[in-house]
Amino acid sequence: MLIFKRMILIFIMFFIMISLISCQQAETPDPMDQTDPTLPTVSIPAMFNDGFDFIRGRDSYHVHTMLDIDSDNNSFITKHRHTVLFADSFLKANIVNDLGEIYTRVGIIDGDAYHIYKQGSSFIKGDELTDIERRFSDYDQPVFGLLRSTTVDKITLVENVGMLSYTYEEMLNKNPFILYLIDEWMKLEISEDPTPDLTLVDFNITVTMNDGIPVNFQRISIDIKDYLAVKFPLSSIPQDQYRDAKLIFDFAYDTYTKDITSDTQLIEDDHPNALQPNHMASISIKQDMTTLGQYQHDFDWFKLILTEPKTLTFLTNETLHTVYSFYNQNDLTKQIGLFDGSSYALQPGTYYICVQTTHDVSQQMTFSLNEQ
Repeated sequence: MLIFKRMILIFIMFFIMISLISCQQAETPDPMDQTDPTLPTVSIPAMFNDGFDFIRGRDSYHVHTMLDIDSDNNSFITKHRHTVLFADSFLKANIVNDLGEIYTRVGIIDGDAYHIYKQGSSFIKGDELTDIERRFSDYDQPVFGLLRSTTVDKITLVENVGMLSYTYEEMLNKNPFILYLIDEWMKLEISEDPTPDLTLVDFNITVTMNDGIPVNFQRISIDIKDYLAVKFPLSSIPQDQYRDAKLIFDFAYDTYTKDITSDTQLIEDDHPNALQPNHMASISIKQDMTTLGQYQHDFDWFKLILTEPKTLTFLTNETLHTVYSFYNQNDLTKQIGLFDGSSYALQPGTYYICVQTTHDVSQQMTFSLNEQ
């Protein structure tokens, strides 16, 4: 009898263990919990927790990311990115303009993130996103990690505004993506100091919440003036100084709709939208090349390899809705020129040709390079 009771007890314990494992496997991961695993779990103000809870309960929200800079000589650098983020396993984001019009979508296909464009009723699968572009599309925005990794004693609260500060080392350890984002945007404008001493740089962060119910994030502003002054010193005028410099995240919570799902049929883009030397079609002299302007702002890239000096002219059947430009591989910051019928004397090397559709059209273009 005792043996039978033990067997019954073992069976019950085994059943409970199986049930617990099944429940754990069936649990759906919370998108707000998909954070950097190195970030510690700490106590943050209840106001911030309320904001996270509000976003956690939503299907979507809008974040406007701005790099906003000005200096003493009134030169300005402003970068904008508007993104509608979805808590969806397929459609991660819509990238939109100031008017809320969708420029491109971000979809997950076989584990990778891709741009998805629309022309009429058709959807075109574009290039794969870079790592930094994919982080922009995370429902759990990287800037939130700065708040979750702080402690209550580092935060000053005044009504619905929280203020905290990180040293450069703390920022580097807690959220290096923020630094990477600043660097990528700034490198497009100003060369960085190759040996900066950033040990004394501080980042002051201001978090503005609404004071209603429910509580939610309105703005997260990071003061980056000291960081830029050291890493990207201004050189246009010797006495020029950064007057103000901020990385800003503004949040909005309208209702946003989805126009594609994982079942939507996608058309492949005929040529890469970005400069991808290993995936670009090669152009031969005196040979017609064709490309399709599949949607507005479709960028199609090609490459030309010269083994000897050539003087070339360019012919095309379409110029009204298309911009043609080309670059030397050794200096991609400057266009050699537009293909407007002029002749160009080119030395041996690799050149890149970009064909940009400027209007919302879908038509085939033909062009050729001819030796003079």
